[in-house]
Amino acid sequence: MSLTLIPGEKIIKEEDRVWYYGGSHLFEKTVVGHLILTEKQLLFYERRPVNSNSVETVGLAFNLPLTSLIGAKVEERTRSKNTRPLWKNMKQYERILSGRRTLNKSPGIFDAKETYYVLMLTFSVQQVMENPIFEVDDPIGWAKTFETISPVERLEQSL
Repeated sequence: MSLTLIPGEKIIKEEDRVWYYGGSHLFEKTVVGHLILTEKQLLFYERRPVNSNSVETVGLAFNLPLTSLIGAKVEERTRSKNTRPLWKNMKQYERILSGRRTLNKSPGIFDAKETYYVLMLTFSVQQVMENPIFEVDDPIGWAKTFETISPVERLEQSL
């Protein structure tokens, strides 16, 4: 499946193998995917592992117009190291999708802690608040990109 955009629309930023944790009523499951920011919209394509080295695109999970963007924020979180999502492990990925594996569980007393950052976006679409949350390689870079292209209030970073 190829990724299609509106003719003449330019890609500003994109990242493959992004973890989406939910926050949108349009798409509520936790999955790995492909995040694309264009000059007009944010697109998220659902992907699934084929083997340990590759993923295939399932389809467009959702797209949100940038005109409805209210804000973006980078949030610091802590999790147990053994709950970090790995798209390369097919069995683990299937357990995450079925809900049989806890994802990003807060560390207990005996767990090793891992700090990670997520990109949290807020959109108002047809009087419904959408708050998609993504784990990307450079959440601060993504937040700064939104700040430069979108006329939103000053974007927050809680670092």
